[in-house]
Amino acid sequence: MLFALCFLRFAPLPKTAAAVVYLTIMTLGHFAALSFLPYLALFAPLVLLFPKKRLAAILLILISGAMLFLLVIDFYVFSMYRFHLNGWVLEMLVGPAAGEVFEFSNQIYLFCGGLLAALFGLETVLVWLFLKSDWASRFRHGRIIAIMVPALMLSGHLLHAVADAMGYRPITQVSRVYPLLFPLQAKKFFYKLGWIDPARNRDMDLSVKGGDKGLSYPLHPLVFSRPERPLNILWIVIDSWNVRCMNDSVTPHISAFARDNLRFTTHRSGSNGTRGGIFTLFYGIPALYWYEAEAGRISPLFLDALIEQGYDLNLLASASLSNPPFDKTVFCKIRNLSLSTPGETSADRDDRIATGWKDWMADRTSAKRASPFFGFLFFDAPHALSLPKGFSGPFQPSWEYAQYQKLALSAESPEYFNLYCNTLYFDDSLIGGVLSDLKENGLYDNTVIVITGDHGQEFNENKKGYWGHNGNFSCYQIGVPLVIHWPGQAAEDIDKWTTHYDITPTLLIHALGCRNPVSDMSVGLDLLDSTMRDWSVAGSKENFAIIDTDRITTIGYSGDFTITTPALDPLPDAILRVSRIDRALKKINAFQLK
Repeated sequence: MLFALCFLRFAPLPKTAAAVVYLTIMTLGHFAALSFLPYLALFAPLVLLFPKKRLAAILLILISGAMLFLLVIDFYVFSMYRFHLNGWVLEMLVGPAAGEVFEFSNQIYLFCGGLLAALFGLETVLVWLFLKSDWASRFRHGRIIAIMVPALMLSGHLLHAVADAMGYRPITQVSRVYPLLFPLQAKKFFYKLGWIDPARNRDMDLSVKGGDKGLSYPLHPLVFSRPERPLNILWIVIDSWNVRCMNDSVTPHISAFARDNLRFTTHRSGSNGTRGGIFTLFYGIPALYWYEAEAGRISPLFLDALIEQGYDLNLLASASLSNPPFDKTVFCKIRNLSLSTPGETSADRDDRIATGWKDWMADRTSAKRASPFFGFLFFDAPHALSLPKGFSGPFQPSWEYAQYQKLALSAESPEYFNLYCNTLYFDDSLIGGVLSDLKENGLYDNTVIVITGDHGQEFNENKKGYWGHNGNFSCYQIGVPLVIHWPGQAAEDIDKWTTHYDITPTLLIHALGCRNPVSDMSVGLDLLDSTMRDWSVAGSKENFAIIDTDRITTIGYSGDFTITTPALDPLPDAILRVSRIDRALKKINAFQLK
């Protein structure tokens, strides 16, 4: 309970008496319950069956130490990303392809081992002191505590339920900082009984509809007029690409490429994580539909059209395509899909996919293949912060490995940023080789080349303590570079606000001959016309945001929301722009199966 108070540094300070009372009650009740539940489940049954003091002491040490260790790790995770340990995070960390998603150095494992040993040592001392004293034999207030803990829990949840129904944000905004806290909501119940007037609540239904029945995707069947001379298409995607890091120093080959082509200077991903970023890139609709696509094995319209038009496909990814399960969504119709690439590290695998691509192109050339091709190269070294052995990079001083434990309480870390820049510099050299190979084979002038990132990567630019991605929806976590080589298009810097939703409909219309309007296949716009947007959506059902030019409205799974400036400064007195959000949700929900 004492360590849990550290989480309050991430909560807005309560400015009303009601918020102070709620925070006090919920802190005591929630963490008392978290402390007692493992003892009820594990400690009590064993000690009742085997009433031995030594067994009791060992169980106390193991349970308390393990719980505190998880709480400390959760604090580190939350301090950098603003989400707690959960099922999908644990799957990424310990799942079958975890080694291809995260790369941890031996020093990180030593740190975690030392931390665990220290916490078990602390609990051993506390248990020893407890057993040596006679405090336990004189303690006679267990019954009072047994009554108070549920009473505090119930009171806290009832306060939250009332506050949520009334739209009282000083209470609802502080709940998300505590792990495993799922506060009670009962709007419809209170409204039905007439205890609270719905008109008093400024809130609205911020849910995205859907289920596991499938998608209405496209809204109308797509009609094509196939081009006589089809263009090849190549996507080059870099995992976790910070929007500031496309320049002559960090990515010299890509920057030179950008000067000769279309550079979109205000581009945003459809998510702050890989799963949603890749989903929105291929489907052109929000990742809020991920589970519908997975359940129905619904393929992106773009890939369906490529297959129908006889394109040769070569999909090469450094990280696993089964974790997240892209093999069940984006690539569910791809035969003989390679789920993983051999290699000890992400840097090794990045080198392998660049070489594999050039070998594949050489085989096509020697076989005189006349069919067009689609290539997808997904580089991972910046995400994993992985460099080849013996490659230090030009940006110094630099960490040799990611020391994540130092970031939680840091305001800045030049050594960490330099390590990241070195990984980008390495991948840029590989991408430069891929581009040169296209030119040498005479394919450059007949190939649409898209270079972008799946999502951004923050280095505390907003000064709010965020590192990495998956934590917020500011431009540093969803902003990514976008450069497109389109044969016949003159070089240009395009300043309009563009998104991942725009890429596949633009290709479907201008490269594959689709005659439908964009709205039939996407929530995006045509990249090559002058249509402007003033809002967008990013995220998934667990956590998504409606993004305006002057604010970000972030909505949680349960419908709670926060409103901030684009720089994440809270706007506690801001009210929802109901008509704008209503229009946005209707457009998002357009692909729900009717």
